[in-house]
Amino acid sequence: MSKEKTGNSLGNKSSRDAIRSVLFLLVTLTLSIILIILSTDLFIILHVLVGPLSTEAVTIFIFMISVNVAIAAFSIRALFTAIEKIFSAEGQGMTRYIVETTTNETNTSGPEGAGNKELFISSLEVEVMEALRRNGNHILQNRLTLDLGISKATVSRVLSSLERKGAVIRVRKGVTNDVILSSTR
Repeated sequence: MSKEKTGNSLGNKSSRDAIRSVLFLLVTLTLSIILIILSTDLFIILHVLVGPLSTEAVTIFIFMISVNVAIAAFSIRALFTAIEKIFSAEGQGMTRYIVETTTNETNTSGPEGAGNKELFISSLEVEVMEALRRNGNHILQNRLTLDLGISKATVSRVLSSLERKGAVIRVRKGVTNDVILSSTR
């Protein structure tokens, strides 16, 4: 199993900046849509009240609507990019682990090769994985709480997450669980 750190963790300032960016883009998108609707309504009202409009007036309305459609499209694209950045594993200071697997859940597209699986895990999950490696790739769950100095509930949550990712397996052993790295079973 190998690991590498990816990205920096989103600090408070970065998180706030990313959220501000999303809010700004949402406001921009909303205002663009409102201006498109108002321009269209104004065009229709003038056409009904005045009759056929001059070529210059029609050109101005088309230009106003086109500019606001372009701004709305840009806002939508930028929103998707900002949201993806917020929720990406690299943006959250996750650690990339390559785990050897023997199941059909392999990621053969990357340089890791066949039989390996790529995981992005949190810092607590890294601590648990390292504790497992230090203890011969398996450890009792209640021992993890003592070794890492974290609560039973936190250990249980972290192990559940690692189980969902296929990194560990828990086997009932009396009143506790034996936690095993899935690549060593």
